[in-house]
Amino acid sequence: MTHTSFSAKQIHEIAPLGALIRFSDGTAELPARHRRKHAAWESSNATGRVVRKVPTGRPPTSSFTLHLGDFGADVTIAKTYQDPSRSF
Repeated sequence: MTHTSFSAKQIHEIAPLGALIRFSDGTAELPARHRRKHAAWESSNATGRVVRKVPTGRPPTSSFTLHLGDFGADVTIAKTYQDPSRSF
């Protein structure tokens, strides 16, 4: 499997709404028995769907929101990225 890194700006420009984006900090997955550490690992290593793109403004930054999942009753987990130097 080939992995390609994209910046937030590139994802904003290329990925259509509804695209699945996998992001990772590059660390190996911890065993599930380490519940707290594994939960922290999962917050930096997951897959989300592009649900929102904000037009480039001033200062010129790009941002998009990933929907990570629905948990519980009407609780939505999402992450917003806008640092153009961060790669995914």
